[in-house]
Amino acid sequence: MWTEALRENRDKELSARVGSLIRRFAPGAASGLDVGAFAGDITARLEVETGIEFAGIDPRLKQAVEEHQGITITRAGAQSIPFGDGTFDVVTLLSVYEHFPPPTRRQCLSEIYRVLKPGGALVGQMPNMYYPIESHSMLPFQSYLPAELGRRYFHRFKAREWKEGDVDWFRVGPRQLKRDAAAVGFRDPLVYRSNYSIEVIPHRWRRFYPLMRAFPPTFDFVFRKPAAPAVSG
Repeated sequence: MWTEALRENRDKELSARVGSLIRRFAPGAASGLDVGAFAGDITARLEVETGIEFAGIDPRLKQAVEEHQGITITRAGAQSIPFGDGTFDVVTLLSVYEHFPPPTRRQCLSEIYRVLKPGGALVGQMPNMYYPIESHSMLPFQSYLPAELGRRYFHRFKAREWKEGDVDWFRVGPRQLKRDAAAVGFRDPLVYRSNYSIEVIPHRWRRFYPLMRAFPPTFDFVFRKPAAPAVSG
């Protein structure tokens, strides 16, 4: 269903949207961290889009440190980011927040806040977990079901392979994200309804594209770490 061409179009559109937000809300940024970078495909695109030098972290790496497409990626999760306080001008979080186990969400955002410079920006994207077609499983209406029933539905009719034993995403939305971000100190929350072009939609679903556009499949967001107060002489 998800061909390489569709993924290429999706990554291209996502990196263009996120790059535009970075240029708007973090002009002059020079350093960035992509949380959940994995193989660095979108991270490398963001470097081209913004001119920012990015690093990445991802807990799924086989080696402690790997280099992909010129991006240095460290095996680490967002609960314990292996960089010092105030290291980065920008942190990106793309389709990752919904994978944080609920008890860890604020710890993960607190770590992101810590490694951002004062005045830095967290820029990201998250899927609409109540979209008629669940974006991870590609199963219709899975997100509307009670959690256990949704899990059984996934394992019975899954349209893609997944790791044995569980569904590793959680039902969460922009309101929860705003609350969690505010709780760790982020300010000036901005959340945008976002969409993709028809070139990103699998062919079997394209006839429903006009209806699908009535629902935002994703949300883009920006949160700011407050700038350090001026020091009076």
